[in-house]
Amino acid sequence: MSEQLDTTPLYAFRVHWIKGLVRPVRWIGQKLVVFRTKVIFQTGIFSREERIIPISKITDIRVSKGCAAGVLGYGNLYIETAGSSGTEIEVLDIANPDYARDLIVHLVDQSES
Repeated sequence: MSEQLDTTPLYAFRVHWIKGLVRPVRWIGQKLVVFRTKVIFQTGIFSREERIIPISKITDIRVSKGCAAGVLGYGNLYIETAGSSGTEIEVLDIANPDYARDLIVHLVDQSES
């Protein structure tokens, strides 16, 4: 049962389509997938780069939004981990950044108890 929980994503976040029209090469290839035990961030279209971070290592999550972001529902999500000197994952122009933050914070709280 626990193996099935770890292989089924809770949510997959993609970047906002409006920004993708402006700079498609940078944003189309971004994807953030949240599992119960890990977060996977994938970038790239032709060559893929993937970062996997265990939920238990996440120490800080920030969301920033511009003026239009509140209306259109997108923003930037920054994830920091224990032992890193700065931001480990930077997801620009993600749809529903508040939901992504709240989901990850909930999973971090569950892993601590």
